[in-house]
Formats: sequence, C-alpha cells, structure tokens
Amino acid sequence: MFSKILVPLDGTRGSEAIIPFVARIAAGLGIRVVLLTVVHMKEFAGRSGLYDRMEREALERLERIKRLLRDEGVTADVVTAPGEPGE
Repeated sequence: MFSKILVPLDGTRGSEAIIPFVARIAAGLGIRVVLLTVVHMKEFAGRSGLYDRMEREALERLERIKRLLRDEGVTADVVTAPGEPGE
C-alpha cells in the first residue's frame, strides 16, 4: 500500500486547492505527506541572495500548509529543491 503522498506546489492558490483533499486521504490512510516546491534556478542565476530569499519564502509557505495539515491530524514534511519546475 502507499506510505506517503507527494504534493508538488508552485506557490499559487490554485496549487494549494488540493490540500483539503490530500488531508482527507492522508488522514484516512494514516500516511505522511511530503510538500515540495521547486525554486527555479535559471530565473535567479548569478543572484544568490535572490534565490535564498525565494527559497525562504517557499519554506514559509510550506510550513504554513504543514501546520494546516497538522491541525487535521496529518504529519507532513517540507522540501524545497533547486531546479526547473514542470510546466
């Protein structure tokens, strides 16, 4: 069976609309959630301070969602990764 749910988020309200459904599924199955945001590297090439700020903001958003999930009885991990987000 499944042991965790990966939830890729891009920082938009539209991507976060899935969270209530993820919470129900994860709580019902008793599994963990991994919240992932990919911070676009090319956009910040040569401007490491800007990349650091964007990563920090992404982590703050993910931590907010993690707290919402915790309130629903769901355990979540947060992950940011540098790279090219999917279309």
